[in-house]
Amino acid sequence: MRYRVIEQFLSGQECQQVIELARPRFEPSMSWNVELGRNERNDYRTSEQCYLKHGETPLIADIENRIAAITHTPVQNGEAIQVARYGPGMYYKQHYDYFDVNFDSNTVQLNRGGQRIITSMCYLQSPIKGGSTYFPRLGSEKLGGHRFAPVQGRLLTWFNVDFDGNQDDSTLHVAEPVEEGEKIIFTRWIHQSAFF
Repeated sequence: MRYRVIEQFLSGQECQQVIELARPRFEPSMSWNVELGRNERNDYRTSEQCYLKHGETPLIADIENRIAAITHTPVQNGEAIQVARYGPGMYYKQHYDYFDVNFDSNTVQLNRGGQRIITSMCYLQSPIKGGSTYFPRLGSEKLGGHRFAPVQGRLLTWFNVDFDGNQDDSTLHVAEPVEEGEKIIFTRWIHQSAFF
């Protein structure tokens, strides 16, 4: 898996601004049912979430532009920023961010800008305990994969595809349960072409 970590991508003040913008809008998260080809609420993902409009505030526009520069992609290839909150006990079981081409139910999603080639995720608030992002197939299997601690301001960006554009199964990841406190993140998914 190809990835990059940028510490202090956002300042504490910038993180707080995004949180304040999102908090009144949080609703139970949805997860994609690949067999049915639709979003649904279930126990696979127990967080809360909301989406921020493209360029909704000067800060959001700046974040979108900064991620575009880091990933060398046009701004219009990115989905709207999703902010997610994980309280105590909340999690997201193992999943991929790409849309699996082996399922016909993903055709509608793939027709909107093509594959999700890149994920950029930033930790806005660190929990007191737990809440790491775990990649069980990253690095040596003997070492049991790799965990990224939810450090405020840290941006984790990874490619969901390999150099040939094929979906990369080593990107399997888990949002581990928060044990104490509250974790808040934002995610921006970037597609092959303009997302609409």
